[in-house]
Amino acid sequence: MKHTCFYLTILLLICASIPLQSAAVDIDLDIEGSAFRDLTVDEIISDVTFTLIVTNRSEVPNLKIDLAFRTYFSEEYLLTPVPTNRPLDFIPKNPKYFLQPYLLPITASLASTTVYLDPSASEKVKLTIPENMIRKSGNYVVSVSATPDGGNSKWANLTVSVAHTSDIILEVLDDSTQTTTTTETEDISYILRISNTGSVADRIYFAVSSAWTATLDRTEVELFPDSDEDITLTIPRAVLYDIGTYNVRVVATSHNDPRVKDFVIVKAIVTNGTVSTDLTGPISQGPSTESIRAVVFSEIMFASEVRNGSLPQWIEVYNNTNTNINLRGWKLDWKRLQPSRLEVTTAFKEDFIIPSQRSRLLVTALG
Repeated sequence: MKHTCFYLTILLLICASIPLQSAAVDIDLDIEGSAFRDLTVDEIISDVTFTLIVTNRSEVPNLKIDLAFRTYFSEEYLLTPVPTNRPLDFIPKNPKYFLQPYLLPITASLASTTVYLDPSASEKVKLTIPENMIRKSGNYVVSVSATPDGGNSKWANLTVSVAHTSDIILEVLDDSTQTTTTTETEDISYILRISNTGSVADRIYFAVSSAWTATLDRTEVELFPDSDEDITLTIPRAVLYDIGTYNVRVVATSHNDPRVKDFVIVKAIVTNGTVSTDLTGPISQGPSTESIRAVVFSEIMFASEVRNGSLPQWIEVYNNTNTNINLRGWKLDWKRLQPSRLEVTTAFKEDFIIPSQRSRLLVTALG
Protein backbone atom coordinates (compact mmCIF):
# COMPACT_ATOMS: atom_id res chain seq x y z
CA MET A 1 0.00 0.00 0.00
CA LYS A 2 2.89 2.35 0.77
CA HIS A 3 4.42 1.68 -2.67
CA THR A 4 1.13 2.55 -4.36
CA CYS A 5 0.91 5.93 -2.60
CA PHE A 6 4.51 6.70 -3.50
CA TYR A 7 3.91 6.12 -7.20
CA LEU A 8 0.72 8.19 -7.14
CA THR A 9 2.56 11.09 -5.47
CA ILE A 10 5.28 11.05 -8.15
CA LEU A 11 2.64 11.00 -10.95
CA LEU A 12 0.83 14.00 -9.45
CA LEU A 13 4.09 15.93 -9.18
CA ILE A 14 4.96 15.19 -12.85
CA CYS A 15 1.51 16.30 -14.08
CA ALA A 16 1.71 19.48 -12.04
CA SER A 17 5.07 20.35 -13.65
CA ILE A 18 3.70 20.18 -17.25
CA PRO A 19 2.84 23.74 -18.45
CA LEU A 20 -0.71 24.31 -19.65
CA GLN A 21 0.29 27.21 -21.91
CA SER A 22 -0.93 25.61 -25.19
CA ALA A 23 -4.49 25.40 -23.92
CA ALA A 24 -4.43 28.93 -22.56
CA VAL A 25 -2.81 30.72 -25.53
CA ASP A 26 -5.20 32.83 -27.55
CA ILE A 27 -4.65 35.75 -29.93
CA ASP A 28 -6.64 37.96 -32.27
CA LEU A 29 -5.61 39.12 -35.74
CA ASP A 30 -7.73 42.03 -36.95
CA ILE A 31 -7.59 44.56 -39.77
CA GLU A 32 -7.83 48.26 -39.18
CA GLY A 33 -10.47 49.58 -41.56
CA SER A 34 -11.55 47.60 -44.60
CA ALA A 35 -9.86 44.42 -45.81
CA PHE A 36 -11.06 45.13 -49.36
CA ARG A 37 -9.77 47.91 -51.64
CA ASP A 38 -11.53 48.55 -54.94
CA LEU A 39 -9.38 50.61 -57.32
CA THR A 40 -9.00 51.40 -60.97
CA VAL A 41 -5.72 51.25 -62.85
CA ASP A 42 -5.62 55.05 -63.04
CA GLU A 43 -6.08 55.43 -59.27
CA ILE A 44 -2.93 53.47 -58.41
CA ILE A 45 -0.37 56.20 -57.86
CA SER A 46 1.28 54.90 -54.67
CA ASP A 47 1.81 51.72 -52.64
CA VAL A 48 -1.25 50.13 -51.04
CA THR A 49 -0.96 49.54 -47.29
CA PHE A 50 -3.05 47.66 -44.75
CA THR A 51 -2.73 47.83 -40.96
CA LEU A 52 -2.94 44.57 -39.04
CA ILE A 53 -3.73 44.53 -35.30
CA VAL A 54 -2.28 41.62 -33.29
CA THR A 55 -3.63 41.14 -29.75
CA ASN A 56 -2.57 38.74 -26.99
CA ARG A 57 -5.82 37.43 -25.47
CA SER A 58 -4.07 35.01 -23.12
CA GLU A 59 -2.39 35.40 -19.75
CA VAL A 60 1.00 34.40 -21.15
CA PRO A 61 3.55 37.20 -20.72
CA ASN A 62 5.89 38.25 -23.52
CA LEU A 63 4.09 35.92 -25.94
CA LYS A 64 5.98 35.43 -29.19
CA ILE A 65 3.79 35.70 -32.31
CA ASP A 66 5.16 35.06 -35.80
CA LEU A 67 3.64 36.73 -38.87
CA ALA A 68 3.80 35.38 -42.43
CA PHE A 69 1.86 35.75 -45.68
CA ARG A 70 1.15 34.21 -49.06
CA THR A 71 -0.01 35.99 -52.21
CA TYR A 72 -2.67 35.11 -54.74
CA PHE A 73 -3.75 36.65 -58.02
CA SER A 74 -6.63 36.25 -60.47
CA GLU A 75 -7.42 38.11 -63.67
CA GLU A 76 -11.14 37.49 -63.29
CA TYR A 77 -13.46 39.97 -61.64
CA LEU A 78 -13.93 39.13 -57.95
CA LEU A 79 -17.69 38.86 -57.49
CA THR A 80 -17.46 38.61 -53.70
CA PRO A 81 -14.62 39.62 -51.35
CA VAL A 82 -12.91 36.54 -49.95
CA PRO A 83 -13.56 35.66 -46.30
CA THR A 84 -11.15 37.45 -43.99
CA ASN A 85 -10.94 34.95 -41.16
CA ARG A 86 -9.88 31.68 -42.81
CA PRO A 87 -6.76 30.46 -44.63
CA LEU A 88 -7.41 30.50 -48.36
CA ASP A 89 -6.27 26.89 -48.65
CA PHE A 90 -9.29 25.88 -46.59
CA ILE A 91 -11.86 27.89 -48.56
CA PRO A 92 -14.09 25.47 -50.51
CA LYS A 93 -13.55 25.71 -54.25
CA ASN A 94 -16.25 28.11 -55.33
CA PRO A 95 -16.29 29.71 -58.79
CA LYS A 96 -17.47 33.01 -57.39
CA TYR A 97 -13.99 33.66 -55.96
CA PHE A 98 -12.08 32.95 -59.19
CA LEU A 99 -8.87 32.58 -57.18
CA GLN A 100 -5.89 30.97 -58.88
CA PRO A 101 -3.06 30.68 -56.33
CA TYR A 102 0.36 31.81 -57.51
CA LEU A 103 -0.82 32.44 -61.06
CA LEU A 104 1.19 35.64 -60.81
CA PRO A 105 3.03 35.86 -57.49
CA ILE A 106 3.19 39.40 -56.20
CA THR A 107 5.56 41.01 -53.76
CA ALA A 108 4.39 42.29 -50.41
CA SER A 109 6.20 43.17 -47.19
CA LEU A 110 5.47 43.19 -43.45
CA ALA A 111 6.91 45.87 -41.20
CA SER A 112 7.54 43.12 -38.62
CA THR A 113 7.52 39.36 -38.89
CA THR A 114 7.63 38.75 -35.11
CA VAL A 115 6.02 40.57 -32.20
CA TYR A 116 6.18 39.97 -28.42
CA LEU A 117 3.07 40.85 -26.46
CA ASP A 118 2.06 40.82 -22.82
CA PRO A 119 -1.48 39.86 -21.82
CA SER A 120 -4.18 42.08 -23.40
CA ALA A 121 -1.53 44.05 -25.29
CA SER A 122 -1.88 44.86 -28.99
CA GLU A 123 0.51 45.94 -31.72
CA LYS A 124 -0.09 47.33 -35.19
CA VAL A 125 1.87 45.94 -38.12
CA LYS A 126 1.75 47.42 -41.60
CA LEU A 127 1.62 45.28 -44.72
CA THR A 128 2.59 47.00 -47.98
CA ILE A 129 1.94 46.04 -51.61
CA PRO A 130 4.15 48.07 -53.99
CA GLU A 131 2.20 50.01 -56.61
CA ASN A 132 4.34 48.62 -59.44
CA MET A 133 3.15 45.11 -58.54
CA ILE A 134 -0.55 45.86 -59.03
CA ARG A 135 -0.51 47.69 -62.35
CA LYS A 136 -2.23 44.78 -64.06
CA SER A 137 -5.99 44.69 -63.68
CA GLY A 138 -7.26 41.81 -61.59
CA ASN A 139 -7.54 40.74 -57.97
CA TYR A 140 -4.61 40.64 -55.57
CA VAL A 141 -5.09 38.73 -52.32
CA VAL A 142 -2.56 38.57 -49.50
CA SER A 143 -3.30 35.90 -46.89
CA VAL A 144 -1.61 36.76 -43.57
CA SER A 145 -1.14 34.31 -40.69
CA ALA A 146 -0.31 35.07 -37.05
CA THR A 147 1.01 32.06 -35.10
CA PRO A 148 1.72 32.26 -31.33
CA ASP A 149 4.11 29.96 -29.53
CA GLY A 150 2.09 27.02 -28.31
CA GLY A 151 -1.15 28.18 -29.92
CA ASN A 152 -3.20 28.05 -33.09
CA SER A 153 -2.79 30.39 -36.06
CA LYS A 154 -5.21 33.15 -36.91
CA TRP A 155 -5.69 34.43 -40.48
CA ALA A 156 -6.52 37.70 -42.23
CA ASN A 157 -7.08 37.95 -45.99
CA LEU A 158 -6.47 41.31 -47.65
CA THR A 159 -7.86 41.98 -51.14
CA VAL A 160 -7.01 44.65 -53.69
CA SER A 161 -9.33 44.53 -56.68
CA VAL A 162 -7.96 46.56 -59.59
CA ALA A 163 -10.67 47.27 -62.13
CA HIS A 164 -9.71 47.11 -65.77
CA THR A 165 -10.65 49.86 -68.18
CA SER A 166 -12.14 48.70 -71.45
CA ASP A 167 -11.88 50.93 -74.49
CA ILE A 168 -11.90 50.19 -78.21
CA ILE A 169 -11.56 52.18 -81.43
CA LEU A 170 -13.06 51.10 -84.75
CA GLU A 171 -11.97 52.96 -87.88
CA VAL A 172 -12.04 52.63 -91.65
CA LEU A 173 -8.72 52.52 -93.43
CA ASP A 174 -8.47 54.45 -96.71
CA ASP A 175 -11.85 55.55 -98.13
CA SER A 176 -15.07 55.12 -96.15
CA THR A 177 -17.03 56.01 -99.29
CA GLN A 178 -16.58 54.23 -102.59
CA THR A 179 -18.21 55.06 -105.90
CA THR A 180 -19.10 52.52 -108.53
CA THR A 181 -21.39 52.17 -111.54
CA THR A 182 -24.11 49.73 -112.49
CA THR A 183 -21.84 48.33 -115.19
CA GLU A 184 -19.09 47.15 -112.86
CA THR A 185 -19.04 43.55 -111.62
CA GLU A 186 -16.71 43.36 -108.62
CA ASP A 187 -17.78 43.40 -104.97
CA ILE A 188 -16.91 46.46 -102.89
CA SER A 189 -14.65 45.88 -99.87
CA TYR A 190 -13.56 48.05 -96.96
CA ILE A 191 -10.73 47.44 -94.50
CA LEU A 192 -11.70 48.16 -90.89
CA ARG A 193 -9.20 48.36 -88.04
CA ILE A 194 -10.16 47.54 -84.48
CA SER A 195 -7.83 48.65 -81.66
CA ASN A 196 -7.87 47.68 -78.00
CA THR A 197 -6.94 50.85 -76.11
CA GLY A 198 -8.04 49.50 -72.74
CA SER A 199 -5.93 48.09 -69.92
CA VAL A 200 -6.86 44.41 -70.25
CA ALA A 201 -7.20 41.77 -72.94
CA ASP A 202 -10.62 41.87 -74.53
CA ARG A 203 -12.80 39.95 -76.95
CA ILE A 204 -14.59 42.26 -79.35
CA TYR A 205 -17.77 41.37 -81.23
CA PHE A 206 -18.91 42.91 -84.52
CA ALA A 207 -22.42 43.41 -85.88
CA VAL A 208 -23.54 44.74 -89.26
CA SER A 209 -26.57 47.01 -89.46
CA SER A 210 -27.80 47.56 -93.00
CA ALA A 211 -30.88 47.26 -95.20
CA TRP A 212 -28.61 45.47 -97.67
CA THR A 213 -26.52 42.36 -97.38
CA ALA A 214 -22.99 43.00 -96.15
CA THR A 215 -20.56 40.52 -94.63
CA LEU A 216 -17.52 40.59 -92.35
CA ASP A 217 -14.70 38.07 -92.67
CA ARG A 218 -14.83 37.74 -88.86
CA THR A 219 -17.47 38.47 -86.27
CA GLU A 220 -15.14 38.60 -83.26
CA VAL A 221 -11.47 39.07 -82.41
CA GLU A 222 -9.38 38.81 -79.25
CA LEU A 223 -6.89 41.59 -78.61
CA PHE A 224 -4.31 42.31 -75.95
CA PRO A 225 -4.02 45.90 -74.68
CA ASP A 226 -2.44 48.33 -77.16
CA SER A 227 -2.90 45.98 -80.11
CA ASP A 228 -5.04 46.11 -83.23
CA GLU A 229 -6.27 43.92 -86.05
CA ASP A 230 -7.80 44.45 -89.49
CA ILE A 231 -11.06 42.92 -90.71
CA THR A 232 -12.73 43.10 -94.11
CA LEU A 233 -16.28 44.27 -94.82
CA THR A 234 -17.72 43.28 -98.19
CA ILE A 235 -20.83 44.50 -100.01
CA PRO A 236 -21.71 41.94 -102.69
CA ARG A 237 -22.14 43.27 -106.22
CA ALA A 238 -25.50 41.49 -106.41
CA VAL A 239 -27.11 44.03 -104.06
CA LEU A 240 -25.67 47.08 -105.86
CA TYR A 241 -28.10 46.82 -108.75
CA ASP A 242 -29.75 50.22 -108.48
CA ILE A 243 -28.58 53.83 -108.51
CA GLY A 244 -28.24 55.33 -105.07
CA THR A 245 -26.26 55.39 -101.84
CA TYR A 246 -25.86 52.21 -99.81
CA ASN A 247 -24.99 52.83 -96.15
CA VAL A 248 -23.61 50.06 -93.92
CA ARG A 249 -23.09 50.50 -90.18
CA VAL A 250 -20.64 48.26 -88.33
CA VAL A 251 -20.74 48.19 -84.51
CA ALA A 252 -17.92 46.84 -82.30
CA THR A 253 -18.76 45.83 -78.71
CA SER A 254 -16.42 44.98 -75.83
CA HIS A 255 -16.94 41.62 -74.15
CA ASN A 256 -15.48 42.90 -70.86
CA ASP A 257 -17.89 45.80 -70.73
CA PRO A 258 -20.81 45.66 -73.20
CA ARG A 259 -21.42 49.35 -72.60
CA VAL A 260 -18.19 50.09 -74.44
CA LYS A 261 -18.96 50.35 -78.17
CA ASP A 262 -17.70 52.06 -81.29
CA PHE A 263 -19.05 52.15 -84.83
CA VAL A 264 -18.30 53.26 -88.36
CA ILE A 265 -20.50 53.93 -91.38
CA VAL A 266 -19.30 53.11 -94.86
CA LYS A 267 -21.01 54.13 -98.11
CA ALA A 268 -21.22 52.71 -101.58
CA ILE A 269 -22.52 55.13 -104.20
CA VAL A 270 -23.82 53.55 -107.38
CA THR A 271 -24.17 55.79 -110.42
CA ASN A 272 -25.73 55.12 -113.83
CA GLY A 273 -22.86 55.49 -116.21
CA THR A 274 -19.29 54.54 -116.92
CA VAL A 275 -17.74 57.94 -116.24
CA SER A 276 -16.50 58.62 -112.72
CA THR A 277 -13.85 61.25 -112.18
CA ASP A 278 -12.65 63.97 -109.86
CA LEU A 279 -13.19 67.66 -110.52
CA THR A 280 -10.13 69.30 -109.07
CA GLY A 281 -11.21 72.93 -108.97
CA PRO A 282 -11.29 74.83 -105.70
CA ILE A 283 -14.10 74.08 -103.28
CA SER A 284 -15.38 77.29 -101.74
CA GLN A 285 -17.66 75.56 -99.22
CA GLY A 286 -17.14 72.37 -97.25
CA PRO A 287 -13.78 70.67 -96.68
CA SER A 288 -10.90 71.70 -98.89
CA THR A 289 -9.51 68.18 -99.09
CA GLU A 290 -11.20 64.82 -98.73
CA SER A 291 -10.12 61.27 -99.07
CA ILE A 292 -13.22 60.48 -101.13
CA ARG A 293 -14.27 61.64 -104.57
CA ALA A 294 -15.94 64.96 -103.94
CA VAL A 295 -18.04 65.35 -107.09
CA VAL A 296 -18.79 62.61 -109.59
CA PHE A 297 -20.68 62.36 -112.87
CA SER A 298 -23.76 60.34 -111.99
CA GLU A 299 -25.56 60.43 -115.38
CA ILE A 300 -24.85 61.64 -118.93
CA MET A 301 -27.25 62.37 -121.81
CA PHE A 302 -25.33 62.94 -125.03
CA ALA A 303 -26.47 63.23 -128.70
CA SER A 304 -30.11 62.64 -127.83
CA GLU A 305 -32.39 63.23 -130.80
CA VAL A 306 -36.11 63.18 -131.52
CA ARG A 307 -38.01 63.49 -134.77
CA ASN A 308 -38.72 67.20 -134.46
CA GLY A 309 -35.20 68.24 -133.50
CA SER A 310 -32.45 67.81 -130.95
CA LEU A 311 -32.78 67.89 -127.21
CA PRO A 312 -30.20 69.73 -125.11
CA GLN A 313 -27.25 67.71 -123.95
CA TRP A 314 -26.84 67.38 -120.22
CA ILE A 315 -24.96 65.64 -117.44
CA GLU A 316 -25.87 65.02 -113.81
CA VAL A 317 -23.27 65.63 -111.10
CA TYR A 318 -23.46 64.19 -107.60
CA ASN A 319 -22.06 65.67 -104.33
CA ASN A 320 -20.44 62.74 -102.58
CA THR A 321 -19.71 64.55 -99.29
CA ASN A 322 -21.57 65.48 -96.13
CA THR A 323 -21.35 69.23 -96.84
CA ASN A 324 -22.59 71.51 -99.62
CA ILE A 325 -20.13 72.16 -102.43
CA ASN A 326 -19.93 75.36 -104.49
CA LEU A 327 -18.60 74.83 -108.02
CA ARG A 328 -17.82 78.51 -108.46
CA GLY A 329 -14.31 78.75 -109.89
CA TRP A 330 -14.41 75.21 -111.27
CA LYS A 331 -14.07 74.38 -114.97
CA LEU A 332 -15.68 71.63 -117.02
CA ASP A 333 -14.13 70.49 -120.29
CA TRP A 334 -16.45 69.15 -123.01
CA LYS A 335 -14.93 67.15 -125.82
CA ARG A 336 -16.69 65.85 -128.93
CA LEU A 337 -14.83 63.67 -131.40
CA GLN A 338 -17.56 62.99 -133.99
CA PRO A 339 -18.95 64.05 -136.44
CA SER A 340 -16.39 66.82 -136.06
CA ARG A 341 -13.95 67.44 -133.27
CA LEU A 342 -15.09 70.10 -130.84
CA GLU A 343 -13.78 71.18 -127.45
CA VAL A 344 -15.61 73.57 -125.13
CA THR A 345 -14.63 74.73 -121.64
CA THR A 346 -17.39 75.83 -119.29
CA ALA A 347 -16.34 77.95 -116.34
CA PHE A 348 -18.52 78.36 -113.28
CA LYS A 349 -18.30 82.10 -112.65
CA GLU A 350 -21.33 82.29 -110.38
CA ASP A 351 -22.38 80.30 -107.34
CA PHE A 352 -23.49 76.79 -108.25
CA ILE A 353 -24.32 74.89 -105.08
CA ILE A 354 -24.66 71.11 -105.00
CA PRO A 355 -26.31 70.09 -101.71
CA SER A 356 -24.79 67.30 -99.65
CA GLN A 357 -25.57 63.84 -101.06
CA ARG A 358 -27.68 65.42 -103.84
CA SER A 359 -27.45 65.78 -107.62
CA ARG A 360 -27.77 68.73 -110.02
CA LEU A 361 -28.08 68.89 -113.81
CA LEU A 362 -25.68 70.78 -116.08
CA VAL A 363 -27.42 71.60 -119.38
CA THR A 364 -25.80 72.78 -122.60
CA ALA A 365 -27.10 73.50 -126.10
CA LEU A 366 -24.13 71.68 -127.60
CA GLY A 367 -25.46 69.58 -130.52
